[in-house]
Amino acid sequence: MLIVEYDTFRKNMDDYFEKISEKQDTIMVTNDNENNVVLMSKHYYDSLMETAYLMSEKANREHLAKSIGQLYDGKITEHEAFDA
Repeated sequence: MLIVEYDTFRKNMDDYFEKISEKQDTIMVTNDNENNVVLMSKHYYDSLMETAYLMSEKANREHLAKSIGQLYDGKITEHEAFDA
């Protein structure tokens, strides 16, 4: 996460927006009042929200934990990729 002061961000907003979009990075913009904000691309935000939604269900968390356990135990099967 890049941290930048408000005045610097304001002066270079286009450059920071480009960094956010290209690198899928986040930027914390700070000010003297400690009313800090975090900026991120919509793609990254959507990804975080989907993860939060999926992890909010107990069944999804259990399925993921089971799958990760199978991966660590070497219980995997390789398949050829296909186009949908």
